This record gives sequence, structure tokens and C-alpha cells, in this order.
Amino acid sequence: MKILKKINKNKTFDPKRLLEIEKCEMVLKKHYSHSTNYCDNIQCLKIKLLDDHFNECESKFTTCYICKQFLSLISIHSRTCINSKCTVPNCIDFKRICVRSIKLISEKLIKISTKRCTLRIKNEE
Repeated sequence: MKILKKINKNKTFDPKRLLEIEKCEMVLKKHYSHSTNYCDNIQCLKIKLLDDHFNECESKFTTCYICKQFLSLISIHSRTCINSKCTVPNCIDFKRICVRSIKLISEKLIKISTKRCTLRIKNEE
């Protein structure tokens, strides 16, 4: 599951790649919605292996490519997830980060527009 390569060399979106990402996200949701830890579906087993690796990895937030892919998949999931009690690990954390980022960006935009208005008024006087 090569999640990070969703844009091809021409910087355009590859529909096949996007479909693959959507499938991975669906499997991620399915895996974490199981009431038991065991599922014989091969895709669920792959997600379980990713999850196990992520939980045990020493360099998950620095250099591990597998962990970065897994986090990317969770991040993609969290952008569309509307479940406030989502069982996908870190989904809620990613949502909070996203909301904070949006707030910061909107605050910066308000400051910039306020400065521009102030400058216009000064220039008109």
C-alpha cells in the first residue's frame, strides 16, 4: 500500500491511485469496526500488520516509511470521517489538528485583510 504516491510525475491526479487509496481507507474502517481482533480477510490482515508495526516501531515519527504511509492513510480517513467516536487510531487527533489549522489560517487571513483595509484608509486620507 503505497499511500504517499497519489500524484504522478506530471503532478496530475492518477484516478487509479485515488481508487486504491479509497479502497485502503475502506479496509481501514472495516478493520477497526470489527468487534473481534481476528478477521480472515487478507486486506484486514494487512492493516493489522501495519498497525502492529506502527505500535512497535522505534522511529515511527522520524524515518520509517511504513509508519508514514500508515499515518497518511489515517490522515486521509480523518478528513472525511464524521463519526465522533471513530475507532480508527488517531483519527480524532488528526481531526483536532485539522480544525486548529483551519482556525489559525482564518485568523491570519482576518489579520491580513484588516491590515489591508487600514492601509487603504490611510492612503485615502
